[in-house]
Amino acid sequence: MEDIIGHILVGIGRAAIALGEVCVDAGKGIVRGTIGVVKVAGDFMLDEVVEQVLERLVEREKRKKKRIQRHVEKLKRYAWFKALYEDKRCQEVLNYNEACRDLLSKRRYVHKLIHKEDERKAFIQRVRVGAKVNDVIWDM
Repeated sequence: MEDIIGHILVGIGRAAIALGEVCVDAGKGIVRGTIGVVKVAGDFMLDEVVEQVLERLVEREKRKKKRIQRHVEKLKRYAWFKALYEDKRCQEVLNYNEACRDLLSKRRYVHKLIHKEDERKAFIQRVRVGAKVNDVIWDM
């Protein structure tokens, strides 16, 4: 009888070990599956975030371009800016130089250009240096 009970206990032990191994394998499968799902979800979310950021940057650039155009049109009403803008070299600096475009996109700076002569002279000088223009008189 003791032999039968011993064999039963050994069988139960082996079954418990086998069940534990099955549970470990199942756990590994669940973890791998979860990691796979998390990777796919993470990649999808990362793609969405990057796409949203790029869309916002494009929208911001479009708004900045429109703002610069409005400010240029506003400044063209003044003789000093009109003379500056009519020179092709200076016009190229105003349209393509990142520093000038950044300044022209700011409402407060455009206001200073209109109302403060010293700021206007500094801006004209900056454009002249960028355009490498020395033969034109800009003091107006």
